[in-house]
Amino acid sequence: MKEATGSASLMGLLLTASMVPVLLLSPFGGTFADRHSRVRIMVWSDLISGIALAVSAAALWLWPNDTALIIPLLFAVAVTEGIVRAFFMPAVSAIIPDLVPGDQLPAANSLNQLSIQASLFSGEAVGGVLYKAFGPALLFCIDGVSYLIAAVCTLFIPRDTRAAAPALAEDTAGAAGTRDTAGAHPLRRFLAEAAHGFPYVW
Repeated sequence: MKEATGSASLMGLLLTASMVPVLLLSPFGGTFADRHSRVRIMVWSDLISGIALAVSAAALWLWPNDTALIIPLLFAVAVTEGIVRAFFMPAVSAIIPDLVPGDQLPAANSLNQLSIQASLFSGEAVGGVLYKAFGPALLFCIDGVSYLIAAVCTLFIPRDTRAAAPALAEDTAGAAGTRDTAGAHPLRRFLAEAAHGFPYVW
């Protein structure tokens, strides 16, 4: 973005576009991960990311100087990646307790966070060097392929089946209580469960 436009403002806006969906949708991503297979969420997230980056690579390869195409595409990919992360990261965090014994959970969580931070730190440093050496199209292609490989690897995780989420209850005054929402519309139950998470986090 900086190379194509020379605008630091557009570069910052692009980073913002990738983060806003994460901030807005992560609470709903967590609720979604509680109601559906975390493995499937991870596989679909990797597939969507891989396809989005493959499209970016193709566009940058075929029309490298067409900023009227490339700039909107970069924003579309940034927003798509932000939406995907909002569902992928809660699924990863939630599946770890399903994969390791309870006494190994602290170590597994620590290893997960270490791998994330180490990848970000080293990836951004190496990425800057490789960008100058090979250009964006090849790096987008490699990144896209890595997501597709990750999707295949994720298929080897034992399939998890999410149990039905417990119904929320509240009294007629609106506080936590006894009114069962089990018969409510699925979307209403989903939103109620997501809203229930906010006071828990608070």
